Amino acid sequence: MILWTMGIKIILETTGKLDEFSNTFILTMSLALVIIAIIEWRRNTHLIQVSSFIIFSLFFLYLINDQWLKTWDYLCYENAAKAIVSGSNPYNGTNYLYPPLLAQFLSLGYLALDKFHHVEQTSVLFSIKWDIIFYLFEALQYVAVLIAYYLTYLFAKRFNANRNKVLVVSFGLFALNLPVVASLRDGEINIFVLDLILIAILTYKEFPLLSAFVMALGFHLKIYPLALILVFLILGEYKIVAYFALFVAILVAIGYIMPGGNYWPNFLQRWSSFTTINRTKDSGMDNFISSVVTLSAEMFRVVRYFIRGILLIWFYFRYKTRKKLSNINSVEWFYGNLFDAILLMLLASPVYYNQHSILLIPLFAFVLLLSKDSAMKMLPVIIVLTMLHTIDVFPFKFLNLFALIYLTVVTSPSKFNLLFQLKRKDEKSLILGIAE
Repeated sequence: MILWTMGIKIILETTGKLDEFSNTFILTMSLALVIIAIIEWRRNTHLIQVSSFIIFSLFFLYLINDQWLKTWDYLCYENAAKAIVSGSNPYNGTNYLYPPLLAQFLSLGYLALDKFHHVEQTSVLFSIKWDIIFYLFEALQYVAVLIAYYLTYLFAKRFNANRNKVLVVSFGLFALNLPVVASLRDGEINIFVLDLILIAILTYKEFPLLSAFVMALGFHLKIYPLALILVFLILGEYKIVAYFALFVAILVAIGYIMPGGNYWPNFLQRWSSFTTINRTKDSGMDNFISSVVTLSAEMFRVVRYFIRGILLIWFYFRYKTRKKLSNINSVEWFYGNLFDAILLMLLASPVYYNQHSILLIPLFAFVLLLSKDSAMKMLPVIIVLTMLHTIDVFPFKFLNLFALIYLTVVTSPSKFNLLFQLKRKDEKSLILGIAE
């Protein structure tokens, strides 16, 4: 790719197709994995740990290779980036619904390539540059899923000292997870958001600046990481909240000097006019309401806000109950509020597609590894949210929503605390990484 940007004739004549980019990536990554396996074998690293990583890496490497095509979701990002390059509003005439930073990054990548090897937009090489951007995006997605696997392993080790169990659960939560596969197949950014959320959780004690920055970056990709701020407010981590606000403001300011300038007003205007009624494969609360009752636009708006109010009241009482049952310095307090924030975020979301269940992986790791009792109780709902394909037939279309509500009910503060009590009876020490 570097040689191509230099304009060398023989390279220009033998490259230019997505297949060639993807095949080169598969070859180099396969060789890298072989080298890693040899090095770790010579270092006498734990066999199961190395083999599980290699198998995991190869599985997703070949999965991405089979799906190396620009999908509808990715084209939303690319078309928004092309609009920015041409000086247009990325939210007009496109299906781009995300904060502007992603499209600006893609457009910045194109402009960087164009600086090395300028061509007119009418040239066939113009589309090849966008193919290179797609290649980089797909390569980063692969790296992101490897990082997510490792971060989930680190997170899961807090609940179970048995390394083999942690490896099996971490492996299964990705390799047997349809939302993960669908996100990679469709070229979505959910894996990146999961990475940033896990980094924020794992680093907030020792590296609050890093934790705040990755949350701010995640917020500029999707709004979901904003839910973590509720957790840190409850924990009294006001320094992290202040850092988060600062980094959000800095990233907005950076948007002014990036291609196209500041598009946040356009983003907010786009969402204010966005309809969530009768969307294909959407298991969200709004779509459920519009499927069971016929309402005018004004009445629908009232009902959706009423439902959001009910959700806030429900989770507020969960918070108050947890405060009575838990010591505010206990692990129950931290993880209970953390998982409640994730559940509330998904339940209150205007749309809820199957791929959004990726963000529940930390919660799944927790319930599967904390105790056998919790694993058996949660396994059916985890299967629904990770292994069942969404179909557009009522009521099966909303199985994910029903499973999410069930998951919220069975992780009530009293039941949640009981899981920890059972764990403490089984083990003399609870490995959670948070001082009690």
